[in-house]
Amino acid sequence: MTTTRRDFVRGGAMAAAAVALGSPTAHAQGKELNVVGATFNLRDPILQEFTKRTGVTVKPWLNPSAQARADRLRVAPVDNLESGADFVKYAWDEKLIQPIDLSRVPNWKKATRLFVEGQATPQSAVGYGDNPGRMMYVDREK
Repeated sequence: MTTTRRDFVRGGAMAAAAVALGSPTAHAQGKELNVVGATFNLRDPILQEFTKRTGVTVKPWLNPSAQARADRLRVAPVDNLESGADFVKYAWDEKLIQPIDLSRVPNWKKATRLFVEGQATPQSAVGYGDNPGRMMYVDREK
């Protein structure tokens, strides 16, 4: 199976969406979810709401250092990565992350348009993410 640029965006962006919207894997596997992140989206109110809705406790491991996050992904059990597009590309290239089967994410269509379509609005250019023109990869056929 070939991974398209759109699949890459979906896989990387899904990390943040899974925490915000609820992950079916977390529902199925039980009590704890180990999350690695850079702190900007893993705020207590989000994590508390996730636990309230799912019964799953989130154990965040936060570090703004890209190297520290990469090292953590290499050696520790991690269920979810929350990060910006720049680190996701690095983690993908290093084979530290893998694609997500979006059919298992029932709330995927409720995710922000940027994650799903690669555009913030129907009028915006395709692919302008947190590092416009360089880090957001999408299917050019769109």
